[in-house]
Amino acid sequence: MKHSDSYSGGVIFGILAFLLAAIIATAMFVLPQYGVWQQSLEGKAELQKAEYTRQVAVLEAQAKLDSAEKLRKFASKRPKASQNPIKSLVPALRITPSI
Repeated sequence: MKHSDSYSGGVIFGILAFLLAAIIATAMFVLPQYGVWQQSLEGKAELQKAEYTRQVAVLEAQAKLDSAEKLRKFASKRPKASQNPIKSLVPALRITPSI
């Protein structure tokens, strides 16, 4: 029986050595590709962030432009001092103090 015990021990050792070699070979192949894949995802995330930041900046600039245009239109529609009837009445309503 000793002969078969040593034979099965050698087979188990061989299987374990083969599995260890397979795991190491797989890791040597997969890890570099994982690093490239991870860098690709980081690049895509950076690109999306830059696009979002640019969109926000464009929308903010458009809002400022719209606001400035509305203020300009409002200012052009406002009556000027000479067109304001209340201001023309103010000198006529002044009362001079009498001594």
